Amino acid sequence: MRTLNTKLSLLAALLLLAAQAHAQEVIAVRYYMAEILAPTEEKPFYRVSIADAVPGAEAWHTDIPTDPQTGIPLFTHALVNVEAKDWSGIAADARNIRIDGGAVADQSTTRDLLTQFSVKRWNDLSGAQRTKLRDTMRALGVPTADLDTNVSLRAVLQKIGRYLNPTFDETKLGIHQ
Repeated sequence: MRTLNTKLSLLAALLLLAAQAHAQEVIAVRYYMAEILAPTEEKPFYRVSIADAVPGAEAWHTDIPTDPQTGIPLFTHALVNVEAKDWSGIAADARNIRIDGGAVADQSTTRDLLTQFSVKRWNDLSGAQRTKLRDTMRALGVPTADLDTNVSLRAVLQKIGRYLNPTFDETKLGIHQ
């Protein structure tokens, strides 16, 4: 009887551990266009809107090109590589535009995400998602005339990144390569 109780206790402990592991959210990586926010009294520096999202990013990486004389950002938005467990705060903020519009499943590394961006096409985004991203790109001055249905999302990412920074390399805009 004692052996049976011990086995049941071990089984219960294993089931509990499995349930806890499953309940933990997995960190994933996504690309966003995020609005650049002006300094405030509480935050006296330029930052992207993703930095203020709650719940928000575990980590994020971006490049905010600035005027060398004034230090003022050259654009209204920045391309951001974001790592998070809970995306609800980031997704709820209209200033944050997910580059793939949800067409790409969450990935755990930038490398895996870029692989999926190479496969997915502009046409995989819904019409509303394409319009929102295209309008943001146009507002920044990024040429959009050549965005046809067959262009990859990686090419779209490169187009945005290289417009904002001519030396942009999507393989280096990442947290965990």
